[in-house]
Amino acid sequence: MNLFYKRPLCLIFCIMLGGFCFSVGTGYTLAAILASAALGFLIATFVFKNILCGRKAFVRLCVIMLILSLLLGMLFNFTAYPTKLYNSSVSLEGTVTYANHSNTSYSTVVIRTDKINGDRDSHRLLFTDSKEVLSGLNVGDKIIANATVMPLLDNGAKSYYLSLGYSALGENLNGISITEQGGKTFSSFFAELRDGVHKRLCNLTDKRTGDFLAALLTGERVVIDPALALSFSRTGTTHILALSGAHLVILAYAVSLVLKLFKMGKGIRTVFTALAVIFYVPFTGLSASVTRAGVMVLISSFIFLIARRSDGPTTLALSVFFIILAEPYAVYDIALWLSALATMGLLLLSQLLNKRGKRGRLHQRAGKALLGATLASVFAISASMIISLFFFDGISVLALPATLVLSFLTEFLMYLSIAALLVGGVLPVGRLVLFVSELTFDVIGWFSRFEYSLIPLDFWLVKALCIILTLLFFCFVIFSAKKHRKISVAVLTAVFVLLNAVGIIQSAAVKNRSCAIYYSDESCNILTVSSDGEYSVIASGMNKLDVNKVKAAADSERVTVIDNLVLASYTYYTINSVTETLSQIYVERLVLPAPITTEEYGYALYIAEYVADFDTVLDFFNDGDTLSLGEARLTVHSHSQPGSSRLYNSFSVADNGMSIFYLSADCVTEDYLPAPDALHSADTVIVGGAKYAKYKTLSVMPSSAKAVIFGANYGLLEECREFLNEKGVSVKFTDTPIKIN
Repeated sequence: MNLFYKRPLCLIFCIMLGGFCFSVGTGYTLAAILASAALGFLIATFVFKNILCGRKAFVRLCVIMLILSLLLGMLFNFTAYPTKLYNSSVSLEGTVTYANHSNTSYSTVVIRTDKINGDRDSHRLLFTDSKEVLSGLNVGDKIIANATVMPLLDNGAKSYYLSLGYSALGENLNGISITEQGGKTFSSFFAELRDGVHKRLCNLTDKRTGDFLAALLTGERVVIDPALALSFSRTGTTHILALSGAHLVILAYAVSLVLKLFKMGKGIRTVFTALAVIFYVPFTGLSASVTRAGVMVLISSFIFLIARRSDGPTTLALSVFFIILAEPYAVYDIALWLSALATMGLLLLSQLLNKRGKRGRLHQRAGKALLGATLASVFAISASMIISLFFFDGISVLALPATLVLSFLTEFLMYLSIAALLVGGVLPVGRLVLFVSELTFDVIGWFSRFEYSLIPLDFWLVKALCIILTLLFFCFVIFSAKKHRKISVAVLTAVFVLLNAVGIIQSAAVKNRSCAIYYSDESCNILTVSSDGEYSVIASGMNKLDVNKVKAAADSERVTVIDNLVLASYTYYTINSVTETLSQIYVERLVLPAPITTEEYGYALYIAEYVADFDTVLDFFNDGDTLSLGEARLTVHSHSQPGSSRLYNSFSVADNGMSIFYLSADCVTEDYLPAPDALHSADTVIVGGAKYAKYKTLSVMPSSAKAVIFGANYGLLEECREFLNEKGVSVKFTDTPIKIN
């Protein structure tokens, strides 16, 4: 067993960690995996003699540690979790532990309660409200107030909130009375320092670059440009934005290198590097990944100073165990597990490739360095694949090449940024930082434009290969011996390459099918059209286009790029709909009605400015124009004006002899029939659903339609239904997606 052979302390802490996680209520699936891993390590100690080395006392110790960890987990359930859950208005007494007033319109605070309704009860409540309500609260303030406390819902967000230590959500904080003002704390000092670094970087470069550099150096990601965030997400390189151990190692290496220039010994360099880490971890806000890396560096430094050697696996196990022991809620932090597993993958690779060779010439060393970096990415991604299977919808085929290129650029940028902070007022370092930043943005943008960069995990073959890759990795962790290292590396790399190749092929096959699917909704009806390798979304509605519904539609059809997003009208929510959609889904072309009124011109101008930061083409159409959607042709017949009390949207889609005509319910109820020729020649007619639709239908029925689809809330008169049935027209009512053949 490579990683744990002759490392009993590492094995013991892994067993304890598994037992602890099993008993803190992480959910049945995850608990079963963690328990199986813990018991698997324990069983391995009985079966494999190279682990036991004939020491029965070690086995007994493992059993004791497993039982102890289970008891610790149960103790956490009784102490860290609140004693009572609320879903009502309460009076509370507590202390503000976090306050963020940086947003212009709202503030966020966290309150740790001492009493609720007069009884002692410890909750960590998250409040997000207007600045008028929360702006007067600062870290350390002791308050008495009234609020509504709601339990965390058992959905995807619950584990995220728990990982941050929140036990419930709060609303309607009122009647606030500050009984004791909080003084200056270390957290507020570091928050002000982070803000100062952020502002200086923006002054030395520009806002977009300054925000990006602040994310790299301080972990402040909330202000990063949404177009950049989307590009990093599509290429699977968000770990570069999320401050992690890699960033800390880069900075620690820089400190060590500077000290080495002054001819300082390794012991002194280790001490100063540890001190720099002790400062940097709280400076970044004590994020789990940075804390884990910081603890690892400190433990490694301590072991080196005492024993003049280091032990990576034991250090990793100790650091994760201590983090969770100090903050049990960190067991829910996906970022922590991603970071730990990726590090475990790198440790396994170093174990398999620990043979030193000759230095060779420059090109040979460069080739070996590139090969080593590539294999490091393969092993890190393979190790964390189990997290992707359970918590993410897809994986990026570009994670490996993009990481190789961006890691070099971002490391160089971090060094340049530090230089700019120190001497930027004297030397023109800011210009160089700006140039390298723009180069980085161009590179990540180029990678993100690859159409099949994201592979949905619901392809059965892709999921099967992900499972095989995960099992192979953990088998190599347990069974792989040094004499099999080349075979182990080759097999894991081959499966990794096969996974990506199969994913691209399956994604391309899905993208090139032809079909139309109608999604009925009271707020916004959506028709998706796939034709000639292009995927288009046509949205018609008076209210907000819900980006989650667009994403759900794309995910259900296994599509990760929207080639054409057509909004058939301007509404009060148009700007919000566009900004939210573009920041979460890659859209190649956005099509809007040509502005006519002053209000429409204002909307269009704002959207044009926003779209300029994305790799998205902005087009406009007039009523009667025909747009190309692959081989399909979309003709817009009418669109509603903003402020109108009625929705008069209608359009038709023709593709491969199939014709679909859509018109909103208001067109029907008001006997407004745009483009009657197109209506009567359509194979399928869709009457958009509306919650308050009148009970009328077309005065002149479509003459050639084979099917008429109504929204589920549309009340069709019985004589109209009979008339359509007599003509052989299929009548359907739907509030679920319906495929149109």
